[in-house]
Amino acid sequence: MRASWIGNAALPLLAACATSPDYRTVDLTAEFVPVRFGGEGDIHRDGEGLVLEPGSPLTGGTFSISLPTTGYELELAVARLGGVDFFCGLTLPTSRGCLTLVLGGWGGAVCGLSCLDGLDAARNTTRTLRHFVTAKDYAITVRVDGEAIAVAIDSEPLFRAELGEQTVAVRAEVELTEPFGFCCYATKAALRYLRWRAL
Repeated sequence: MRASWIGNAALPLLAACATSPDYRTVDLTAEFVPVRFGGEGDIHRDGEGLVLEPGSPLTGGTFSISLPTTGYELELAVARLGGVDFFCGLTLPTSRGCLTLVLGGWGGAVCGLSCLDGLDAARNTTRTLRHFVTAKDYAITVRVDGEAIAVAIDSEPLFRAELGEQTVAVRAEVELTEPFGFCCYATKAALRYLRWRAL
């Protein structure tokens, strides 16, 4: 089943889909390690998921599992519960290094990958604008296949990027979330669910 759930009422569906043999569900309460950025907010359980309180500016952590550098797909459900900056900063490995998928940054609408050729998500070719509703759960799919990264929100394509010969890196502020982590910026966020599969 593909990700297409909206709202908290759909969370039981998310849990039910975790039984798919193709996917490995990440235990967010046991396999997420908070990072000490300095000024970070609290992180607490919310059912099977996590709520990240606003930091000054970052709150987040790393996942204590290893992903391949290519040939995998992630599915997660996230929400912005307060604030106006990015509620999803998902750092992940690629064959060329780590990148961060940013959703809702730079005032609330900017999405993209940070960084390509030294340019962050607000300044490179992956920059995409999208409105996000506060307290609404969004189902995100990230597919890393060869040199390509494709992102969809609620099953609707957001962008596809070919890494090619571009240099790949994360912004210095989020280096502590490498190689696989999640954070938010001066914003209250919920990470409801995360799973992955090899392609």
